[in-house]
Amino acid sequence: MLTLPVRYALTLFVTIVCYSSLWSQDNIIDSIIAVNPNAEKLQLAEVFRQSGIHKKNQGQYLEAERLYQKAQSVFIENGDSVGYAKVLNNLGYVYLKLNNKKKALNSYFNGIKLTQEIKYPLGLAKIYINLAAFFYLQNDLVEALKYYSLSADALENLDQPKLLADVQMGMGNILMNETFENRDFLKARQAYLNALTGYKKLGDKLNISRALINTGKAFEVERELDKAFDNYKESLAIKEQLDDKAGMLISFLNIGNILRQQNKFKESLEYYEKGESLAILLKDGSNHLHIITNMIDVKMALGEVDVASEIFETYRKLKDSLYNEEKSRQINELRMLYDSEKKEFDLAKEQEENRIKTIRNQWLIGLTVGLMILIVAIFILFYNRLSIVKKLRAQEHIQAIKEKEIGELNSLMLGGEMERIRIAKDLHDRIGSQLSAIKLIHGQYAKKGNDIGRNVEEMLDTAIVETREISHNLASSSLSRYGLVSALDQFLEKIKDSNQIDAEFISTNIKKRLPEELERALYYIVQEMVSNTLNHAKAKNICLQLIKNNNNVLNLIYEDDGIGFDVNKIVFGMGLKNIQARLTPFKTEVKIDSSPNLGTTFMIEVSKDFLA
Repeated sequence: MLTLPVRYALTLFVTIVCYSSLWSQDNIIDSIIAVNPNAEKLQLAEVFRQSGIHKKNQGQYLEAERLYQKAQSVFIENGDSVGYAKVLNNLGYVYLKLNNKKKALNSYFNGIKLTQEIKYPLGLAKIYINLAAFFYLQNDLVEALKYYSLSADALENLDQPKLLADVQMGMGNILMNETFENRDFLKARQAYLNALTGYKKLGDKLNISRALINTGKAFEVERELDKAFDNYKESLAIKEQLDDKAGMLISFLNIGNILRQQNKFKESLEYYEKGESLAILLKDGSNHLHIITNMIDVKMALGEVDVASEIFETYRKLKDSLYNEEKSRQINELRMLYDSEKKEFDLAKEQEENRIKTIRNQWLIGLTVGLMILIVAIFILFYNRLSIVKKLRAQEHIQAIKEKEIGELNSLMLGGEMERIRIAKDLHDRIGSQLSAIKLIHGQYAKKGNDIGRNVEEMLDTAIVETREISHNLASSSLSRYGLVSALDQFLEKIKDSNQIDAEFISTNIKKRLPEELERALYYIVQEMVSNTLNHAKAKNICLQLIKNNNNVLNLIYEDDGIGFDVNKIVFGMGLKNIQARLTPFKTEVKIDSSPNLGTTFMIEVSKDFLA
């Protein structure tokens, strides 16, 4: 792994070379990320996505597509499924604008599958809304309504009142559409009312006024003209507050229509005239034409035939003018489309040239950086290898010293045992025998009744008894006489009787004596453990268990509730070295389980091979 100084140096090098070769900002970011993995990749991906949205809003759809795809690659690489789902939705819209319906649908359906897998209902709802809009534009109203319904289901348990109101408005528009085979005015009106309720909760006046107009149309179609009139009037009041002249124009036209249908011709004419003034001001020829048509009907109903004829002449001229404007608009749209396509073609060509140039520069920079990394890596590998070799040699040396120390301790303890047995034998055989001989010889003189002789005889008797006891203690302790279980029981009883600490001994399935050397080793190991507990652990309780299981394996478990220690930081003193040394002949080691303030447990397992 590269060290931090090396990584920063390479990052600086790549940045300088990239700028010197006139690379784009995106390529600089890519190169820095490649060298420094700690860069905030997901933040950069979101920057790419937001930049794509900005380009989309400017109508630069090819550039938006490129940025979305760049963001998509980073989101996928770093496992950000939510970011990936958002990009799929963005790409679907851009592909529609590029007139690639197949890619658009593919992106949307992949987005649906992903959002369902990761349980991301908000993202799923937004994709459904976009799909509904797509099918609405294709005049496939059945599919459009289906996806609006699915979006409403996805939003049901989410706090998204604006989206839900938009969905209800879309559903209402489909149900009111003249070409929809399942046209349903009642359901459309209910959808508009639901949308109106949502917008009112949000205080969204603009959308409230739009929902009121749509609701009014639903009432108007069902010939509930008074309710339609009330909705149009309420919408007009909001439009006037917002100074939305285009909206006011629509409201004037709608209210005039209601009054005309109610045969209130003079009142209707007043609203048409207000609408006409706004249409002229806004240069809205289409709605102006609608108003003039209705004004002709009103004038005819009022019997003003001459005025109606004059208005009709205005209607004819306006219609011709709108026709010419429409033709000009279509020609301009074709010209703009050609210019846009030419611009996109030029942009694509420039991007391809830049891509080829970038690839060439990337190869050059990649080879340079790769060579530098290779040199640094070889140096680091060589340095690490030397360090590892040094550590291994040091560990081998330490291990050899430890093994030597353990062997010396074992020899020393074994020699101590043999020396104690030899001293006990000498006391019993040599000094004890000589004292007995002296007593026999002295007995000849003691018969004379001399008090001094009797005193000497008593002293000799005492010396013989003490010599036998010393010999017996050295060579024939309770361990030798009665075995390990009895010796440990007596030892812990003495510890308990001292009132310094509570001690408990449990033996299980020990039905016969163990090998003498094993008993002696385990006995002294327990002594060492108890000594450590008394001197260092500050414990209140000791528990010792000696267990032989059904597989004839012997386990010695020693526990105390003292202050414990960190096993990873333990420094082996003479006590633990003595324990290891005594276990060496039996090819087993003591296992230690301890933590600060959690006591200590020693566990020793002796194979059945040493219990025969």
